[in-house]
Amino acid sequence: NPNEIPNTTNISELEKQKADKELKDYNRRIYLYDTILPKDYEIIKSDPNLQVRGFIKMGNTCKAYNTNADLMSLSFDECDYYAKETGRVHKSPNHNLDTTTQTQGLQ
Repeated sequence: NPNEIPNTTNISELEKQKADKELKDYNRRIYLYDTILPKDYEIIKSDPNLQVRGFIKMGNTCKAYNTNADLMSLSFDECDYYAKETGRVHKSPNHNLDTTTQTQGLQ
Protein backbone atom coordinates (compact mmCIF):
# COMPACT_ATOMS: atom_id res chain seq x y z
CA ASN A 1 0.00 0.00 0.00
CA PRO A 2 1.62 3.32 -1.05
CA ASN A 3 0.09 5.21 1.89
CA GLU A 4 1.63 2.83 4.42
CA ILE A 5 4.35 4.20 6.71
CA PRO A 6 7.55 2.16 6.30
CA ASN A 7 8.62 0.00 9.19
CA THR A 8 11.69 1.70 10.72
CA THR A 9 12.99 -1.64 11.96
CA ASN A 10 13.22 -2.89 8.36
CA ILE A 11 14.91 0.34 7.24
CA SER A 12 17.47 0.08 10.03
CA GLU A 13 18.15 -3.55 9.12
CA LEU A 14 18.63 -2.61 5.45
CA GLU A 15 20.98 0.23 6.42
CA LYS A 16 22.96 -2.17 8.63
CA GLN A 17 23.20 -4.71 5.80
CA LYS A 18 24.35 -1.98 3.41
CA ALA A 19 26.97 -0.75 5.90
CA ASP A 20 28.17 -4.33 6.49
CA LYS A 21 28.54 -4.89 2.73
CA GLU A 22 30.43 -1.60 2.30
CA LEU A 23 32.81 -2.55 5.13
CA LYS A 24 33.32 -6.04 3.67
CA ASP A 25 34.01 -4.55 0.20
CA TYR A 26 36.43 -2.00 1.69
CA ASN A 27 38.35 -4.72 3.56
CA ARG A 28 38.47 -6.86 0.41
CA ARG A 29 39.80 -3.89 -1.59
CA ILE A 30 42.58 -3.34 0.98
CA TYR A 31 43.44 -7.04 0.84
CA LEU A 32 43.65 -6.92 -2.97
CA TYR A 33 45.83 -3.78 -2.89
CA ASP A 34 48.18 -5.58 -0.52
CA THR A 35 48.35 -8.86 -2.44
CA ILE A 36 47.95 -8.02 -6.14
CA LEU A 37 49.54 -4.61 -6.66
CA PRO A 38 53.21 -3.71 -6.27
CA LYS A 39 54.48 -2.44 -2.93
CA ASP A 40 53.80 1.30 -2.44
CA TYR A 41 51.35 1.30 -5.38
CA GLU A 42 49.26 4.22 -4.12
CA ILE A 43 52.30 6.44 -3.53
CA ILE A 44 53.85 5.60 -6.91
CA LYS A 45 50.55 5.99 -8.77
CA SER A 46 50.08 9.51 -7.38
CA ASP A 47 53.59 10.77 -8.28
CA PRO A 48 54.79 10.61 -11.92
CA ASN A 49 58.39 11.17 -10.78
CA LEU A 50 58.29 7.77 -9.07
CA GLN A 51 56.74 5.94 -12.03
CA VAL A 52 58.81 3.88 -14.42
CA ARG A 53 57.79 5.21 -17.83
CA GLY A 54 60.47 3.44 -19.82
CA PHE A 55 63.36 1.06 -19.46
CA ILE A 56 66.25 -0.32 -21.47
CA LYS A 57 67.42 -3.85 -20.78
CA MET A 58 70.51 -5.22 -22.47
CA GLY A 59 71.82 -8.52 -21.17
CA ASN A 60 72.55 -8.06 -17.48
CA THR A 61 72.11 -4.29 -17.59
CA CYS A 62 68.77 -2.64 -16.99
CA LYS A 63 68.07 1.09 -16.74
CA ALA A 64 64.71 2.61 -15.88
CA TYR A 65 63.51 6.17 -16.50
CA ASN A 66 60.68 8.25 -15.03
CA THR A 67 58.30 10.65 -16.78
CA ASN A 68 61.01 13.34 -16.97
CA ALA A 69 63.49 10.87 -18.52
CA ASP A 70 65.46 10.89 -15.26
CA LEU A 71 67.50 7.73 -14.65
CA MET A 72 65.99 5.93 -11.67
CA SER A 73 68.10 4.10 -9.08
CA LEU A 74 66.52 0.66 -9.29
CA SER A 75 68.25 -2.63 -8.65
CA PHE A 76 68.56 -4.99 -11.61
CA ASP A 77 65.75 -7.14 -10.19
CA GLU A 78 63.47 -4.11 -9.69
CA CYS A 79 64.13 -2.93 -13.24
CA ASP A 80 63.80 -6.46 -14.62
CA TYR A 81 60.32 -6.63 -13.04
CA TYR A 82 59.11 -4.21 -15.73
CA ALA A 83 60.68 -6.30 -18.51
CA LYS A 84 59.03 -9.55 -17.47
CA GLU A 85 55.42 -8.60 -18.23
CA THR A 86 53.80 -6.25 -20.71
CA GLY A 87 51.75 -3.54 -19.01
CA ARG A 88 53.91 -2.95 -15.95
CA VAL A 89 55.38 0.32 -17.23
CA HIS A 90 53.19 3.23 -16.16
CA LYS A 91 51.35 4.89 -19.00
CA SER A 92 50.86 8.61 -19.36
CA PRO A 93 47.23 9.69 -19.08
CA ASN A 94 47.79 11.63 -22.33
CA HIS A 95 48.72 8.66 -24.51
CA ASN A 96 49.18 4.92 -24.49
CA LEU A 97 52.77 4.87 -25.73
CA ASP A 98 54.85 2.32 -23.86
CA THR A 99 58.51 3.28 -24.11
CA THR A 100 60.49 0.11 -23.56
CA THR A 101 63.46 -1.47 -25.16
CA GLN A 102 64.78 -4.93 -24.50
CA THR A 103 67.62 -6.59 -26.35
CA GLN A 104 69.48 -9.83 -25.91
CA GLY A 105 73.05 -9.50 -24.67
CA LEU A 106 75.49 -8.78 -27.46
CA GLN A 107 78.56 -10.98 -27.32
